[in-house]
Amino acid sequence: MSEPKLQSHLNPDPKHIAIIMDGNGRWAQKRFMPRIMGHHAGVRAVRKAVEFCAKTNIEVLSLFAFSSENWRRPTEEVNLLMELFMATLQKEVDALDANNIRLKIIGDKSAFSEKLQAKIIAAEQQTASNTGLTLVVAANYGGRWDITQAVRQITTKIEAGKIAISDISEQLINDHLVTADLAEPDLFIRTGGEERISNFLLWQLAYTEFYFTDALWPDFDQALLAEAIKSFKNRQRRSVLLIIAVLAVLELPAIYFSLFIALITLAAAWEWLELTSVDNLFKKVQFLLLLVLPMLGVTYWTVLLEMLAEILEWPEIKNYSDALEWLVIAPVLFWILIMTLIRQAAPELLKMQIKPGLQTFMGWLVLFSAWMFLSKLRAFYGTGMVMYFLALIWLADISAYFVGKRWGKDALSPEISPGKTVQGMYGALGSAALAGVALRVYYGLAAFDQDGAELVVLMAVDLILLSILTVLISIYGDLFFSLIKRRKGVKDSGKLLPGHGGILDRVDSVIAAAPFFYAGIVLVGRSVFS
Repeated sequence: MSEPKLQSHLNPDPKHIAIIMDGNGRWAQKRFMPRIMGHHAGVRAVRKAVEFCAKTNIEVLSLFAFSSENWRRPTEEVNLLMELFMATLQKEVDALDANNIRLKIIGDKSAFSEKLQAKIIAAEQQTASNTGLTLVVAANYGGRWDITQAVRQITTKIEAGKIAISDISEQLINDHLVTADLAEPDLFIRTGGEERISNFLLWQLAYTEFYFTDALWPDFDQALLAEAIKSFKNRQRRSVLLIIAVLAVLELPAIYFSLFIALITLAAAWEWLELTSVDNLFKKVQFLLLLVLPMLGVTYWTVLLEMLAEILEWPEIKNYSDALEWLVIAPVLFWILIMTLIRQAAPELLKMQIKPGLQTFMGWLVLFSAWMFLSKLRAFYGTGMVMYFLALIWLADISAYFVGKRWGKDALSPEISPGKTVQGMYGALGSAALAGVALRVYYGLAAFDQDGAELVVLMAVDLILLSILTVLISIYGDLFFSLIKRRKGVKDSGKLLPGHGGILDRVDSVIAAAPFFYAGIVLVGRSVFS
């Protein structure tokens, strides 16, 4: 049995793209044409997609040409589609062969006429030895049919005594699907504005990235396909960064985690200087040193206090080891002020002249405080609390995107970021509340029935409220850095991550939320246990 060829989530380039080509009929109707003309236009779009994938080293392109449900369409349209399928097959197979493209037709071909079945077999045989792009055309195909026929094959082998029931596994089922010799899709695209997979490759799409577009299939040109691939590559890079961050939280000792965050902070600081037009190399180095030196001071704070105690002969100075906690007040007040200003005066902020010294100080404050309190969160509250914080921000980002895409209509701050909506913000806040509840469930509900249950309730409510407020601050942190980029007239904060923007683009929400979340955790602990 062959091993399934799963996509690599660490590889930013898609090897297998699957597309539902939706919108041919609507494209024709918008132009007052018969629906079949839309299908003819769709064939031209297929040709462009195949050419693009062949020249960009995509290994497999799977196209959903005709589903098993399409037989329910009007008989005349189905007959015309079959004629178009046959004519296209006959016309294109020589071109595919000349360009080293292998053709594979998947689906229940028994429903086709004998003439069409013969053409399918001939076309597959003619291109079988080609080693370039594999073009998979799903015709009279359904994901449920595919799984059903695999089960039937396996059952037949069990009845014949060739395999045992205990041999049934995901691997075995995969080996009996019609795509057993292909890698699973890395990227699934659906055109036409619908957001469902419509019984296409149900098993194979389990770990695939989805991309939906309102463009009708005949309008889906090579530029739009390239845009979809770029979106996929960005997501993959983000996955790599997420994996690195999670490993750093879980595996690194606190001191090395602090160093890891410091390196990211310094890279973000360099981008901040670029965004605020600090071009002088000496000033850039000076700014970085103004970050590094306080970082060293915080890291070795207790050591410094012990040295001062000996030098000054003042042992009581060691009692001030927690004095650094009070520094969290400044960034918390800063982000509350920024949120208020963005809500009340976003257009004025875009035009306001800000002195270079003030811009430099703002960058220093937000970057240093983010490093400091994320490091302290890890050192004092452990990996679990850091993971909860990062998951909180990540889930809020995902929720804001999907809720905004589905229900978003009112721009949150159109002058700064037209894509963010009020509805998306509510989705993010809702995810924060659910995250707080989930954390309480994770730690168990039995505590509510024991002595001190009122403290458990109080802490649960406080944590849910803190989660909501942290996400709210993170949203406006994102808007703050968008404001800075818009003032500079750039889309990305930098190019340290090629094809993916800059460091600040990836950590803007975390920068704003880290000191706020840390302050909240400290206050929750003191309010409950004081």
